[in-house]
Amino acid sequence: MYRLEVVWAGMVDFIIKVLLGALIFIVLIGLMNWLRLISVIMGILEGFFKSLFSYFEGAKFSIGNGYSERGRKKFSDPAKEKYFFYKQYEDFKNTWISSSGVNKGKILMMKKKMQEKGEVNFRKLIAFQISLYVFGNIFKLIYSFIHLLVITIISIPIYIFYCIVKTVHKLRRVRRKISNVCPNCYEKFELPYYVCVKCGRVHKNLFPSHYGILRRKCVCGEAIPCSFLKETNKVKAICPSCSREVEVKENVPICISVIGPKEMGKTPFIFSATNALLNNISEEKQWNVKALKESFIDNDNIDNEGKVYNISINSKKFFSEKLLYMFDVSGEYFNNKDSIKRQKYYRYVDGLVFIIDNSFKEAEEYNLNMCEVNDLLDRIIFTLREIRQIKLDELIDIPIAVVINNIDGNTHELLEEVEGERIKRKFQYNFSDYKFFSGKFLKSYENGVEDNTQYVSETVKWILSEASRELN
Repeated sequence: MYRLEVVWAGMVDFIIKVLLGALIFIVLIGLMNWLRLISVIMGILEGFFKSLFSYFEGAKFSIGNGYSERGRKKFSDPAKEKYFFYKQYEDFKNTWISSSGVNKGKILMMKKKMQEKGEVNFRKLIAFQISLYVFGNIFKLIYSFIHLLVITIISIPIYIFYCIVKTVHKLRRVRRKISNVCPNCYEKFELPYYVCVKCGRVHKNLFPSHYGILRRKCVCGEAIPCSFLKETNKVKAICPSCSREVEVKENVPICISVIGPKEMGKTPFIFSATNALLNNISEEKQWNVKALKESFIDNDNIDNEGKVYNISINSKKFFSEKLLYMFDVSGEYFNNKDSIKRQKYYRYVDGLVFIIDNSFKEAEEYNLNMCEVNDLLDRIIFTLREIRQIKLDELIDIPIAVVINNIDGNTHELLEEVEGERIKRKFQYNFSDYKFFSGKFLKSYENGVEDNTQYVSETVKWILSEASRELN
């Protein structure tokens, strides 16, 4: 009986120890699971808080860094770019991409910290990664929507104002046909290059753009107007071709070239035409006409090749002032096509005046003169077709007035001669708009000698009306 009690007591003690051990084991397992759960929860919470500011960290790397790619492709002026034009949307796109990169970087940093401590908690790491991905995308969508909404609300009024100013600026130039001709190289251009008065940097595209709508800032900080010609004309301008300083005005150039062999009366015709404009035609048409200046033509550094005469023509009926250029080139510069090509204004000339002299009494002199005129006309026709890329089966669309000097009466009587008939056919087969005129003006214009303007008035009125409809 005593032994049975001892055995029973031992068995009870053993069972109690086993139960206590099992209980301790279960508690330990539970604690471990709780620890694992806590680590997962910690990973989720840490991922949540880390993702909360990822978009802003991405924006920190993206916003305000240099010029926009679109702006660099379109223009490359030395000016400060306005943020709310192209750059804001490029920054929005870059921020979207950068915020994803920031989240990936945070995962790598978390893993690196665990490795440094020697304890890589995969559950926490996975929970952190999933949390960062889920909450990161949620916050990114929310923040990006707010970001896009804000920049769009700010940008819309700017774009509307830009479109209005740009349209007015362009329509004004197109409607009035405003352009300029360089008085040095005679290259025609719509807008010159402008030079900053402070630092001397050249602005090649001074009009409303992402650099500014009404004004832009040079990289040196100087404010430069860029919208209206009255303001931009105050800025120093240079020719885009020869880089020499030019005076820019809001006018329409009308370019007329006077053509003819040497000593045919080209210069006297221009003097007579100028007097006719100043005295007779201006009163008849009610134009305000002013003779401005004359200057030497200097093409390819060849001095005294000829002269150009400028005459301002204005009226209340005009959209803008007209600036007449009459080019008077020495006869020897028509002797070959290369010399004619060097006269750049033939690429944009609005009208031609071809002078034929009829003052020779001897038949031999007359025939030599007409042969020279015939050859010159061939060179002019071939050069114009080449410069303007006009095919042989197409007519040259430049109005040309053919003035026969030193005759009274019917010009067709002279042209009935053999050489004259050839000249007449050449005008007929090559020009879409031509007309013959008789004239009588001196071959050499001396001071104090009055020329006869009545012989050139009809020629001047016709060529101007054909060159510009407003001068009709």
